[in-house]
Amino acid sequence: MLQERRNVPRIRTYLPVRIQTPGNSSAIETLTRDISYRGLRCLAPAPIPTHTAVKVDITLSIRRTVVTLQGQTQWLRELPHSDQFEVGIAFVSETPEEYRTALTTYFSDKA
Repeated sequence: MLQERRNVPRIRTYLPVRIQTPGNSSAIETLTRDISYRGLRCLAPAPIPTHTAVKVDITLSIRRTVVTLQGQTQWLRELPHSDQFEVGIAFVSETPEEYRTALTTYFSDKA
């Protein structure tokens, strides 16, 4: 059995997310698989190399609030029998207070 190494628990949820990579005019529109204050796991139709800086727009279901954070891809996994990938993204900048409040509200409603 794998031991959880994260210090911050993640909430399993499927939220719309938009991922923008540098130098790419089109964004990836997908869904989260889970999320925390420090990062998220999402689906991607194409691989995003690890250690890639990304801008992440997450649409919280509460009042359709969009939270924009800077992140970096940490890992990539191809899903078996699929043309999809899972991507782990860590948030690399301090979460602005207004977004932290929106995330806190979202997380407390899910707890």
